[in-house]
Amino acid sequence: MRTFRREGAFMRENGECVQQPATRVLMVSTSHPWHSSRIYFREALSLSQAGYDVRVLAQQGSTGEHEPELNVRCLPPVRSRLERLFVNAIRAYRIAKTYDVDVFHFHDPEFLPLSVLLRRATGRPVIYDVHEYYPESVAQKAWIPKPLRRPIAWLSRRVELSLAARLDGVVAVNSHLGERFAKRGCRVVIAPNYPPLDVYQPDVAPHEGAQMPAGSRNVIYAGRLSDDRGISVLVSAMRLVVDACPDVNLFLLGQGSDAYMARLNATIEALALQEHVHVLGWVFPNQVPGYLAQAQVGVFLLQPVNERYLETEPIKCFEYAAAGLPVILSDLPAMRRLTEAIGNGVVVDPDAEGEIADAIVKLLGDEMTRRDMGKRGRAAFLDSYNWETVVGRLVALYAEVVGR
Repeated sequence: MRTFRREGAFMRENGECVQQPATRVLMVSTSHPWHSSRIYFREALSLSQAGYDVRVLAQQGSTGEHEPELNVRCLPPVRSRLERLFVNAIRAYRIAKTYDVDVFHFHDPEFLPLSVLLRRATGRPVIYDVHEYYPESVAQKAWIPKPLRRPIAWLSRRVELSLAARLDGVVAVNSHLGERFAKRGCRVVIAPNYPPLDVYQPDVAPHEGAQMPAGSRNVIYAGRLSDDRGISVLVSAMRLVVDACPDVNLFLLGQGSDAYMARLNATIEALALQEHVHVLGWVFPNQVPGYLAQAQVGVFLLQPVNERYLETEPIKCFEYAAAGLPVILSDLPAMRRLTEAIGNGVVVDPDAEGEIADAIVKLLGDEMTRRDMGKRGRAAFLDSYNWETVVGRLVALYAEVVGR
């Protein structure tokens, strides 16, 4: 009788090693760019390093200096929201069917109905990656008529859970969200958006494009620029901070809609903050540490405009900790728990300009407190809040799904 034993990418057959073809994976996203930090820099690269043959089918996104190491195919650009939700989903389905892969792994709720069809058509396992509280986000969509938002949100939640239960696995971004799917009988693993250890090294060099003036005290925000992220409140608070700390600078690392960016720049000009508030634009995720390395304080003022934000654990909270930055965060349940557990910052009313300004001024003026908070954040990152503590769960799910 012949016996087999798996050894990494090899299988031992009667004492002989024969190389086996790597398990082939297709990551699919109809709304995220290929260089999404979670899709590409976390999951796809980690699975590739674990021996999987990973391909990515996603949006084009921004161009830049980073070239993909993996096989990436981009969907055609979309001109409207409806085209992304429906036309591009169908395009992605048709393209995905042409791939001869062993596992499909998709990242968008609008692809859920098609993912069930994809599973039936190909006979291959399908994994659903849940980034956010999607049904709750529907209740905030301005393009949906207000009387329809709650009914559509209720229906979308039922549909999401029902369809996910027909798939082979769910990857959830936090435990609170994962429990929702586990109660419906889904096979769930929890994979938070923790930063990777190899990107956040202690000696990371400041990024040459940061242009942060030497000798100044720098506050930074990294993420999407919008009102629900508290950017307008933060900019207004900076008027008070500048009065107390004339050498302070706020750097906004990210991008928003064209309309929002126009309003933001107008606000900066109206408050005469052009010399103190700098919008740096979007950069690739692996460049973010080089910008954070030049700041003294990290800020994230998520607004309580949606119930999904109460339990959200944003990636920037962990990125600030990884960079050794003390943080000022919104006093919302999940972020309060994180801040208290780590001891690396303070929480504030995210809509109170005076309280926000006071917190910034106090931290900027107390180097010892900043250093102690930064050390605690960095230690928590190294011990618990890094991607390497999570990736084993993802690989184990794949091994189970493929094995079945």
